[in-house]
Amino acid sequence: MELVNVLKMKFPCDQEAIRKAVQIIGYSADLIKPVHRIRVLDDDPDNRVLECAVEGRANYIVSGDGHLLALEEYQKMPILKPAALLSRL
Repeated sequence: MELVNVLKMKFPCDQEAIRKAVQIIGYSADLIKPVHRIRVLDDDPDNRVLECAVEGRANYIVSGDGHLLALEEYQKMPILKPAALLSRL
């Protein structure tokens, strides 16, 4: 699971803390199952992020991923680092 891998890489904590974080995110997130495939970037998981953002009608895409950030926006959705989103809010 992509989320678990990113959390392990970014935050030095034990398995239980990661499990709880994923559980909390799961409770507050909406599950999006995109119908249309997008092939904009070479990194396929990044394309899945774009698909979910489009299908979920997101206002912003928030990421630390360089490939996504390089786009700056996609279909009028700004692509921001977390700190940039917080400063906008």
